[in-house]
Amino acid sequence: EKEIAELKTDVRYIRDDINVMQKQISPLIIQIKEQEAQRDLIFIKQMLEESTGMRVSYQNVLNHLIKKYLEEK
Repeated sequence: EKEIAELKTDVRYIRDDINVMQKQISPLIIQIKEQEAQRDLIFIKQMLEESTGMRVSYQNVLNHLIKKYLEEK
C-alpha cells in the first residue's frame, strides 16, 4: 500500500509538471547530466526508431515514457 501511495504521489507530481509545461509560453529545456540516464535515453530512442522505422526526437521519447508510465497507473 505504501508503494501504491508513493506511485500515486509520483503521478500527481508528473501531471502537475505537465500542466505547468503546457501553460508555459517559452519551451522548457531540460539538461541531463548523468551519463547513465543519457545512455538509457539514447537506448530507448534507438529502440523506438528501430520498432517504428522512423526518426524519433528526444521530446517524443520523453512523451512516450510519460504516457507509458501513466498508462500503467
